[in-house]
Amino acid sequence: QLNKDIQENKKQKQESEKDLKELKKIIGKMMAESKDRTRYDLLHKEKEGLEKIIDRLKQKNRDELEHLLSEIPIEGIKNKLNACIINFDGNIKEYEKKVKTLTTKKTQMESNLKSTQQDIENKEKEIRELDKEIRDTCVGDDLDGALEKSKTSMEDCNKLVGELQASEAVYTRYTEKLKKDDCCPLCHRDFSSKSDTEDLIEELEMKVKTVPTRLADAKEKLSNQERHNDKLIQLKPKRERTNRIKREVEGLKVKEENFLKNLTKVAEELDSQFEILNMTQSDVEMARKIQDDVSKIDEKLKRVKQINDEIEDLQVSLGSTGMLY
Repeated sequence: QLNKDIQENKKQKQESEKDLKELKKIIGKMMAESKDRTRYDLLHKEKEGLEKIIDRLKQKNRDELEHLLSEIPIEGIKNKLNACIINFDGNIKEYEKKVKTLTTKKTQMESNLKSTQQDIENKEKEIRELDKEIRDTCVGDDLDGALEKSKTSMEDCNKLVGELQASEAVYTRYTEKLKKDDCCPLCHRDFSSKSDTEDLIEELEMKVKTVPTRLADAKEKLSNQERHNDKLIQLKPKRERTNRIKREVEGLKVKEENFLKNLTKVAEELDSQFEILNMTQSDVEMARKIQDDVSKIDEKLKRVKQINDEIEDLQVSLGSTGMLY
């Protein structure tokens, strides 16, 4: 009976030890599950806090992000913003290069335009001076008309000088004949009285006396007319020069018009490039201002992803025990 009792006690002890071991195992599992649950709750709380910060930072920089990236990326926001800044920096260098090239081109075109306009001004001034000289010399007539009038006037003056030179000899000869022969030197008709002869002689002598003065006046007039004619002839090359300069001015004005058109086009292009450059510089400045906030968003998004992965693992563990619910 004693053996039987010993065996029975031994068996009970073994069963008790087994139950205790199982109980310890259950208690350990419950403690681990409790720890996981606590960790799960803490992670959820941390995640909620991070998401609030992320939402606040996104809301704060919403307009800038949507302007720069066209959206608010769910992930990789920092890399996308950095790529945007790098792209802006490259574009700025390109735009600055274009602005410099266009500025140099505009300056050169303005210099060419100014030079052309100065040429036009100088040539138009010369044209006005030449036209005035021709107009003043021709006294209202065109040069060809003035030359024709001058030619006719010189012919008349030459004719008058010739007539006066001839008349002096004729009058002198007639006077001498009248004094010698008491009759008309032309028709040889006798005068009715001596007084008629004397009157004619006196008249002819008076005419002879006026001839030198009239001849001197006629020669002076002829000389003046010849000088005037020389001036007119000298105007021919000036008229040709005036016409040539006028053609040059027409060409220069066409050139000026083309310069103005091209300059306007370059100026508009330069203004456009300046506007693009200023906008891009403003955008890159905006991007750099929000870099710190975006870095925080990116850092916290990564932490949220880590928490989600850990929560997912905990959900698998806790879900199998029913403690998740």
